Amino acid sequence: MILEISDKAILHAVQNFHPIPIQYMDYLIRALTELGSPLLWVFLVAFFYWQGKEKRAFHLMNLIVFSVLIVGAAKELFHKPRPSIEEGYRVLIQERFGGFSFPSGHSTTIAAVFGFFLNHKNKLFVLGLGLATIIVAYSRVYLGAHFPSDVIVGVVLGVLIGASNNKILNRFNEYSFKLSKIQGKFLVAGLIGVALILLFIAPKLVYIGLFFGYYAGFFFLREINFEQKRVSKSNILTKTVIGFLGMALLLMPVILMPYDLNESIQFALMLVLGLWVSAIVPVLYEKALNPSKQ
Repeated sequence: MILEISDKAILHAVQNFHPIPIQYMDYLIRALTELGSPLLWVFLVAFFYWQGKEKRAFHLMNLIVFSVLIVGAAKELFHKPRPSIEEGYRVLIQERFGGFSFPSGHSTTIAAVFGFFLNHKNKLFVLGLGLATIIVAYSRVYLGAHFPSDVIVGVVLGVLIGASNNKILNRFNEYSFKLSKIQGKFLVAGLIGVALILLFIAPKLVYIGLFFGYYAGFFFLREINFEQKRVSKSNILTKTVIGFLGMALLLMPVILMPYDLNESIQFALMLVLGLWVSAIVPVLYEKALNPSKQ
């Protein structure tokens, strides 16, 4: 009862605080809240991957998977409804993939990234991620997407997920991630298990297609001993820009028309997106740099 009263009081207070005109505040917070979208952080996965930092990208994708998995399971377990207009709250956004309120997925995701990079050498970068975590948590309450307790638990949960994944990265840093290796087999078995669970608890099929596509491309290139050549900064920039444009084109229908697209189409688009990041861009760019190998 005390928690419920506190949740409602804090939510009203946050939504009624406007240091700038309300119309500008609404637009600003709507933009900032996307820092917690799992789909946004796939761009960072791609950025690392295309630079040849495949293992770091792999673990960062695992981080997103674990965040989506745990949040999805918790939401299905608690079934806590989101704030509603009928209760007197301002609800400024509709969640693309629906779901319940507890815990906050956006807060968990950004906090997981913060926890993952908590020991990063660049302290300014870590500070920026910490600030982004606070902003996203605040934005979810301001927009009427969550109650304060949802975002607090999400932040704590995310930091724990991020820190644990960082330890896993260090432990598996020397592994080749080949299916033919014993550790690779166990790893794939675990990923398949996670994917099967996601089939039942993940919001829609969006994330499932993305994860299947990414891991399929990742392990396929490991198995055929494909290596991304170290190239100049200008080539990396070109590769990244082209790759990001392709990602944006694949994501646009899912983001702009989440309720109009058939789930199977969304799944297919995200499956291609995962493959685009982990296999298509690296292979096509390598062929472009070395046409003699075609």
